[in-house]
Amino acid sequence: MMNSIPIIVRTILTPLALLMMLLGTQAQDEIIVRGSSKFDVAIGNFGGPSGAGVARTLSKRLRDSGYFNIKAPGPGLFVVTGGSDGRRVDGTLTGPQGQSMFRKGYKNASIDVNIARLADDITEAITGVPGINGTSLVFVGRGGDRKEIFQCLADGSGVKQLTRDRGICVSPSFSTKGGYVAYTSYASGYPDIYTIHVDGSNRRRIINTPGTNGGAAISPDGGRIACTMSFSGNKELYVVSRGGGRPRVLTRSAASESSPTWSPNGSEIIYSSDQTGRPQLYRVGASGGSAKQLSLGYGYCTEPAWSPDGNRLAFTAKAGGIVIALHDFRTGKTTRLRAGEDPTWAPDSRHLAFASSGSLYRLNVDTGTVQRLAVNVSGISEPSWGR
Repeated sequence: MMNSIPIIVRTILTPLALLMMLLGTQAQDEIIVRGSSKFDVAIGNFGGPSGAGVARTLSKRLRDSGYFNIKAPGPGLFVVTGGSDGRRVDGTLTGPQGQSMFRKGYKNASIDVNIARLADDITEAITGVPGINGTSLVFVGRGGDRKEIFQCLADGSGVKQLTRDRGICVSPSFSTKGGYVAYTSYASGYPDIYTIHVDGSNRRRIINTPGTNGGAAISPDGGRIACTMSFSGNKELYVVSRGGGRPRVLTRSAASESSPTWSPNGSEIIYSSDQTGRPQLYRVGASGGSAKQLSLGYGYCTEPAWSPDGNRLAFTAKAGGIVIALHDFRTGKTTRLRAGEDPTWAPDSRHLAFASSGSLYRLNVDTGTVQRLAVNVSGISEPSWGR
């Protein structure tokens, strides 16, 4: 069952509005807050040696997604049943009228991955929106006394160190198309751009021009990389093939360009530039051309992240501190979400990951729910959510 109650917040603070304020949301004249838009799901019997543990983990994953209320079994609910032998997971989803929606078995080596994929299949079958439990993020963290690139699942579990460059590694960008990460490494003593497969193999340097090379952002199709390079004497925005080769310049200005993010169809790029004296965000075609400044209402804007559905732009701003703000292209309105930086979108365009004070968090932008991820890694910054 789904309940949907849109709430208009003006001067009266509802409990949800109060929660959003505590999380750092700054109200404008009128903010539309999505109310309870959740489906009621019951987790029924899960047999086998690890069935009870699977049921508990599955309940948490579904609840944390923000799409579901977990209920005791009863009439008129979606019901999930299944079993597990310690690694394999079997799951069956039944609809509110008792109709069979799917029955699947998951046989990956990791039981956590199997539970995540079951949760994602449940999410997509009920909501029509792809789940994010089986997705993962990369981020910068402390590997010994150096900055290295790490990876974790969407709930923060399964943390592994991806790079071992024994130098400074920063600015990762994760593409599931081809399963690779682009990042900047100082392994050679200079900032060069490398790519590496998510299993840690096939590390190769693709850009090593004189000067600074950084801020890689992989295109949605996985075939191109936007980045900044300063071999011309000034930091400009370029696009280069995944395999390297001759870069194509997109900007020519006396300012410094940085932080590119691609539109979902790969036809445009939004980036940060200080050509007005302070960083602002600009929009340009992926083949170059005239750039247009975005009007966002903040005097300092950087680190843009374009949502996969194309409707919203998250970015870092200065407003009495470093905060994450959200611009809606459909309404033209910009709102402040909370303190933090380095926002990156999940594939569902509903969740953001961000860094704050050296820790990694996941935020549901519709409900304001925040979860800390990868708690065993220190010095976290610059997350990138794969999609």
